[in-house]
Amino acid sequence: MGTKLTATAQAQADRRAAMIAEAAYFAAERRNFTPGNEVSDWLAAEQQVDSIMRSEKPARSEKPARKKAAEVAVPKAVAKKTAAKKAPAKKAPAKKASAKKAPAKKAAAKRK
Repeated sequence: MGTKLTATAQAQADRRAAMIAEAAYFAAERRNFTPGNEVSDWLAAEQQVDSIMRSEKPARSEKPARKKAAEVAVPKAVAKKTAAKKAPAKKAPAKKASAKKAPAKKAAAKRK
């Protein structure tokens, strides 16, 4: 007979059917409910609803996927402590080369 659907799939199918019925009703209302165009209203409503549902984000699966260790949110305080432990010690800034050259210039000036 019918196929078994998951709860999420059944809910989505029910939502789709309700949206199609509503869209077809409003199309018939715009025509002042003139008889003879019910099927075309329904088919146009199906196309419209299917287009809308395709543009929406896909529904989440029933079972959430496990997050990898790198994706798990870490509180800021813990992240700072961990980063401080892993960071290498800062080296003292190197002295400027121009400071060493200055005495050499003075010595050359004294020789002249």
